[in-house]
Amino acid sequence: MLDRHRTRLALVVEWLAAAAVIGFWAWQVRTRPHPITWTLGVGSTLFVVTWLGVLHRRVRVPAEGETASDRAVRVAELVRWFTFVQRGLVAFLVFLAPVAVWKAWIDRAMYAAEPWRAGVGFGGVLVIAAGVWAVAEAQKRGLRARPNPDDTSVEVSR
Repeated sequence: MLDRHRTRLALVVEWLAAAAVIGFWAWQVRTRPHPITWTLGVGSTLFVVTWLGVLHRRVRVPAEGETASDRAVRVAELVRWFTFVQRGLVAFLVFLAPVAVWKAWIDRAMYAAEPWRAGVGFGGVLVIAAGVWAVAEAQKRGLRARPNPDDTSVEVSR
């Protein structure tokens, strides 16, 4: 039962995070209608929609009375999910790199006057990306190392 609850909670958190990202970019586009804002907003929204699609294809809520073989299949699906998380993160950073250069060029006067803004903005993205990568790697390692497929000590988490 705890396994089902944790999985459902993880799915709800993913949906709330996706809604927050889409809401943030909708607000940005409305308040700052600049091509770079549109580019980042559309790119982020496409990424989030793809993310949710793959999430719901790979992560499923365990059934009552799940057998050991069902659990093993679900663990394999979770490992594939966390691999997708890492690959998706790399793809998003590759998309973001030229946009970041564009943003830095457009706002070069602001960054020259207040260089801390560049550190907080661009550095913050890199810190968040490194954290997501580390969590995904730890989850994959934990799922692969679990000797008993019925052990529920490692579960989907953010």
